[in-house]
Amino acid sequence: MAGLYFSNENSLQEFIQIIEGKCSESCVAIRIDSLNQKENWIDYRKIIDVISAEEMDSSLSCQEYIYLYCMLRKGFHPSIKERLEKLFLELQITELREQKVKALSKGTFCIIRSLAAYLQGCRVLVLKNALSIYTENEKKAFHRFWQRFLDCDGIGLVLSTSERELKTVTDQIYNMDEK
Repeated sequence: MAGLYFSNENSLQEFIQIIEGKCSESCVAIRIDSLNQKENWIDYRKIIDVISAEEMDSSLSCQEYIYLYCMLRKGFHPSIKERLEKLFLELQITELREQKVKALSKGTFCIIRSLAAYLQGCRVLVLKNALSIYTENEKKAFHRFWQRFLDCDGIGLVLSTSERELKTVTDQIYNMDEK
C-alpha cells in the first residue's frame, strides 16, 4: 500500500478532485494516455473509490448499506450477498452485519465503505485522512481487509497530511509536494 503525503489540506483536496473527475478549469489537468477523454474517464471512475473518514446518519444496517451502495453504483448482483457473508466471516466482523450504520465509529464505517467498493469491483481504493481513528479491533479488521484486497491485485492509496500516520500503515510514502 502506498502513502501519498501532502503538506496541506488544499493540495490533498485538489488531488481528490482530480481523481473524482471534479476538476475545475483552474485545477491541474491530468492526461494519462486516453483517460483525457470524458467517456474513458467515466469508465475509469468505475474502478476507483475515494473513502474518507466520516460518520453517516442512516438507519440502515451495514449489510443493507452495502447492498444499497452496490445497487446505486453498478447494480446489485445476486452473488454479492454470498460474497459479503464470506467477507464478514473472513474478516471476523460478523457482528457488524446487523449493526446500524449511524452507530458505527468513523474507522468502522471506512471498513464498511471499503467492503462495499471491493464487492462492486473497485480495483483502486483511496483512503483520505482516515488512519488515526482506528481502535485496535478496527486496525485488525482494516489490515485483514487490505491484505485480502491487495492479494486480489487491488491498489491501495492512503492520502494524508501526516507523514507519521502514513508510516504506520504504508509500505512506501511519496511526498506529493516535491517536484
